[in-house]
Amino acid sequence: MPGFRTPVTGLAVLVSVLAARSEDASPATFTTGRHSVSRSSCAPWKVKREKKPDWVGGLHENASGILGDLRRVARDQRPTLLDDLGIVAALEWLITDSESYSDAATSLVVEGDAERPGPETEVALYRIAQEALRNAQTHAVATRIEILIDFEDDHTDLTVSDNGKGFPVPRSPG
Repeated sequence: MPGFRTPVTGLAVLVSVLAARSEDASPATFTTGRHSVSRSSCAPWKVKREKKPDWVGGLHENASGILGDLRRVARDQRPTLLDDLGIVAALEWLITDSESYSDAATSLVVEGDAERPGPETEVALYRIAQEALRNAQTHAVATRIEILIDFEDDHTDLTVSDNGKGFPVPRSPG
């Protein structure tokens, strides 16, 4: 039917284009939905996409931002660095990462032989250090923070200290 165009994709596009090329040596154009395929006598076949509406770009940016946030949250919960290299490397990375959003000078002190505790212990130590670091940066408005990890024979101590403003500890009743 003249003027009627059926959407065609994939192999059917290729077959139609080749048929048009073989039937006519002059420039050919084949259009399906959002794609237009054309060939001039001196140029190879080209596929052109129609311009996307502006709102599509905004959706793409939003989706990319959400995906980035999800990756960050997953990484923050259990960074692969923790599994691959251990708690010391993960804490070093945490400090480096925190420098991108905080002006606090943060240091890591490692004492004892840095033997890797079990995976559950490493995750617990990492999450405690992460939360204490964020609290010192956000609530205490600290300018200096020190994370001390001390590997003893039968246990591991983690201490996070800062020069922040702190808060009053309520008295225990009685």
